[in-house]
Order: sequence, then structure tokens, then C-alpha cells
Amino acid sequence: MEGEKRMATKATNTETRVRRPRQPKAPASEAVQALIPPDDIYQRYISREVAPGVSDLDYLAAAEKLGRNVLISGPTGPGKTMLSMAYAAKHKKAFDAVICNGAADPSMLFGRWVPKPDGGYVWVDGTVTVILRNGGVLLFNEINFLPPKVAVVVYPLLDLRGYITLTDKGPDANGNLERVYRRPDNLIVADLNPDYEGTRPLNAALANRFASKLRWDYDPEVEAYLVGSTTLIDIAKELRDGHNNGTLETPTSTNMLIEFEQAVVEEALGFDVAMMDFLNAFPAHEVDSVRNTFEIHKAALESDYGLELVYDDVDADFDLDDEDEESITVS
Repeated sequence: MEGEKRMATKATNTETRVRRPRQPKAPASEAVQALIPPDDIYQRYISREVAPGVSDLDYLAAAEKLGRNVLISGPTGPGKTMLSMAYAAKHKKAFDAVICNGAADPSMLFGRWVPKPDGGYVWVDGTVTVILRNGGVLLFNEINFLPPKVAVVVYPLLDLRGYITLTDKGPDANGNLERVYRRPDNLIVADLNPDYEGTRPLNAALANRFASKLRWDYDPEVEAYLVGSTTLIDIAKELRDGHNNGTLETPTSTNMLIEFEQAVVEEALGFDVAMMDFLNAFPAHEVDSVRNTFEIHKAALESDYGLELVYDDVDADFDLDDEDEESITVS
């Protein structure tokens, strides 16, 4: 697209000029096909503009063309992972998300020896290696939690060297360890939530490996496509303002709004169940504040959803956890 071309002509990256060993593309296999996200991921994705005339998907396409790594920073639940998945689905690319926590198993990511039924062992590539050999999108979730046992393999992949070393595979007949180089049709993305509890800042050496950086916040225009109630979006803004000023510790994600509306409308569970699920996402000391915000907008929510809350003989509120109150029913 025009926006992508403009980005590509203005940007430069010395990495694209580094000569690397030619790496043949492995033939497509069932394992590769299984890593391609379903097409409806792309069909349901609502794209956003990240710069004048440049969509988020165009931005990723330009980064892939330039051989750049992309770092996406933002709060929980605004669609950081969905962006990478939608890009992979659009271009029929394999996709894998590496969860960067202490439980990450390098053998599942890079490869391992497995026993054969008839004896002996066979090397099986991990998902990261499969994608590097075949092309595709790698997403490192919460990369600031990248464990050392994974980082030592990944660091050369993210810089000008552009490869991983299959140390566990062992040396070949010539005593050399296999290196798997990233292909031109690989895109490497990482995300992080700077406000996540217990998070640590991304160190400078790792941050410098990402030439393309996006700040990814909740987008009211995107939410307007995904959520029918304008009042619910207004409530989310007020709750997020409370989170930003320290009144609330718990963020209100886009997913929470979608799930609330599904409970009210699509799954026909009713308004009281939707409220119960929503409130239960918050710790006990925050529930009253969240409930009061909904109470203020109760009439507008009723109008948006075409509902009328009926109270039995008491002026009940949304206290769904109090068994002594009359239950709220939806007519």
C-alpha cells in the first residue's frame, strides 16, 4: 500500500545489507500448516492507523520487508497479540507465541531428540525453529520476562547475526553446531506491558534490537466496532481513568467489554450475570467503586441494550455478591 511504500523508502536498516548463508526453505508440512492461524482471525480483526495513512498491518509488512524486529508496548487486553496473529492469518504465515516466563521450555521452542519406536533417536524441531526454516511470524509475549535459558539462544536471532544455534542437537560429523538463520519472510515481534505487576524494564541491549516500536493503548474507535453500547465504552473510559490516577489497580481490557456484551446479548445470560462476571474480575476492595460507576450509567445501559431492570420491592443495587439482597432480574 502507499503508506507501506512511504515507510520503506524513508527507513534504512544495516541488517538488510548483511550477507547470510543461503538457507533453503523447508517443504511445507502438516506441522507448518497447523501453525497458520485460521482466516477468520484476520476477518474479525479491526485494523487501526498507527501513523497518517499507515495501518498497523502495513506497518508490520514494512518491518518484515526491512528485516526489522517490532516491539509493541501497552496495557493488558488492547489486542497486541491479535495484531500479530491477524498479520499471519492475512498472509497465510505460520505463527507462534513464545510465552516469556520461567516455565518456557527451550526444547519445545528450539528442538529436542525424541526416541523412535524401533530404537534410536530422531531430532524434532521446536516451533521457533520450524518458523525460522519455513518463514512466518514469531511473537515473544512479555519479552521483559525472557528467561536466561531462552535469551541465550534468542539474542543472536534478534541482532545482525540473525540466527539461533541448536546446541542441544549436538555437533555434526565435522564438529559444527547447526545454525538456523532467519529468512526474509520471517517477522519477529515482541510485546510487553510496562504496568504489569512485578515487571522489570527492558534492558537497553535488548531494546536496541527492535528498530520498529509501537505504543499500543486501548483504541475507542476500534472498541466502537467491537462493542455496541456507547455507554459501556464511556464506563470503560472512567474505569481506565481511575486506573491511570491510581484509584483502581485493575485495568479494564477491551476483552472485558466484549465479554460483558456477549453475556447480555449474544449468549443471552442476562445483565445480572454479565455484571457478576465483570465485577469478579476486580479484587474485593475495588468492587464497590466499579459497581458505583455502572450504577451512575444504569439508565443509559438499559437504553443501549433495550432492557429494563426489575427490582422486587427493594431499591436494590448491583450487589450481586450479597445473598441477602433481592436478585436482579431482566424482563
